[in-house]
Amino acid sequence: MNAKADRISGIVSEDGQTVTDYAGNTLGPVVRSVPVKLATRSVIHGANMRAIRVRLDDGTEWHGRGSPGAAILLRKASAPARDRKPPKGKPHGDAM
Repeated sequence: MNAKADRISGIVSEDGQTVTDYAGNTLGPVVRSVPVKLATRSVIHGANMRAIRVRLDDGTEWHGRGSPGAAILLRKASAPARDRKPPKGKPHGDAM
């Protein structure tokens, strides 16, 4: 992969946990995946389109839209993913 590339293409794994290049090499794990609301059903993705964020081995994060088992075009993220805060009133972690 070119270190100065601004776009990377790959394939989202069937379980949606990793992204690989077309040669089968793992680019990195999916660190965030959230559903995307589509105005109409997509012929290719159906209703399973997701916004995906991937962290490569060098620590850079990339984002794109795709679905498990389909090709995806990733663009370099300008900022790291934010951790979501737990809902108010519910314990989290070891606190109970």
